[in-house]
Amino acid sequence: MTARSSNEDRYWATRSGADGFLTKESMGEELLDSVQSALASRALADLSRIEPPTQTLEESDVLARVCEVLDRKLFEASIVNDIVAIGVRADDLHGTINESLSILGRLVECDAAGVLLHLEHELVLRANKLMSIGDFEVFRDLSALRGRQFTTVDVRGEDLNLILPTGVDTSEILDTTGATTDGGWESFESIPLWSKGEVVALLVLASHEKDAFSDNARRNLRTIEPHLATVIDSAKQYQRILEQEARSSLSSLLD
Repeated sequence: MTARSSNEDRYWATRSGADGFLTKESMGEELLDSVQSALASRALADLSRIEPPTQTLEESDVLARVCEVLDRKLFEASIVNDIVAIGVRADDLHGTINESLSILGRLVECDAAGVLLHLEHELVLRANKLMSIGDFEVFRDLSALRGRQFTTVDVRGEDLNLILPTGVDTSEILDTTGATTDGGWESFESIPLWSKGEVVALLVLASHEKDAFSDNARRNLRTIEPHLATVIDSAKQYQRILEQEARSSLSSLLD
């Protein structure tokens, strides 16, 4: 604090390293603000001089982490290879999707998984346990809702045709007796499957457990998403070829 108050005095005081410049006439809030500012500056300076604790990793810890990453990458690669192998085999669309969902069951734990074919208005469903009618309707309607969000198709749950795995009866997945109570879907995940610049299908997963899909699970799904999209798109094209051949054969017979 000084009796000097000219701009030149303020300049040289700041250059000399003073924390602030107050004249003897400074009172009240200006004095309080200057003191608080000086204390804050000193506190920051003290913190900057504190060296952060160094963390040392043992060689065994490093090797364990490397092995963990390698194991995860190898597992993801095996899933991708299995899905790609489906595309190599000539199979119908529904069979391709059901086999893909079976493989996904090794990657992500869920109570119900499905693929929404919005253009075909079909829902290919695979469930790990018996579902109540109420839970199924919620799963179906949520799938349709996500389909409308990711595509321009106005798909509605009540308009979807349910497609089950070959040899599986509806009673093996849906409890029509009413004995199974609604569990409610605490977790629901949907992933648009993009191929050649458009959404060819929508992968939907649901679980009765809260926060069932971890960040690691979502990362795994993002890894296989482009491969699954390509396989489904190829199966769609193959099915179109079969349908065209069938129509051509029928036309030949009629002629």
